[in-house]
Amino acid sequence: MLIVWDKLFETGISEIDAQHKRLVDLINRVYDDFATSGTVVNLNQILSELTEYTKYHFRTEENYFEEFKYPDTDAHKTEHRKFVEKVQEFVDKVKTRKAVVNYEIINFLKDWLINHILDSDKKYIVLFKQNGL
Repeated sequence: MLIVWDKLFETGISEIDAQHKRLVDLINRVYDDFATSGTVVNLNQILSELTEYTKYHFRTEENYFEEFKYPDTDAHKTEHRKFVEKVQEFVDKVKTRKAVVNYEIINFLKDWLINHILDSDKKYIVLFKQNGL
């Protein structure tokens, strides 16, 4: 296991916390598959699932940004877009065998998610809770 869920990651918003836990689980699955020399087919499946679920999670947050008029919407959406682009680029390279999973990408996934939750996501908590989440 690469990431152990910690109370520090919790936003107190059940929908968002559940989605963050799912993202942690998916990144752990990428790591576990890499660490146990899983098959390329299995890894591609996990990476695709991670990419699609990440997009789903970001849409959830961004819909709330629009609904609640979150003042940092543009900057936060830019962070989301850049992350999705980087992950998609990596997934495409793995599928065409132009890249392999390594500790660099695994650490990128881990560090980005943890830092994003602890910094960027924590900024919207008060607004979301004020609006009933």
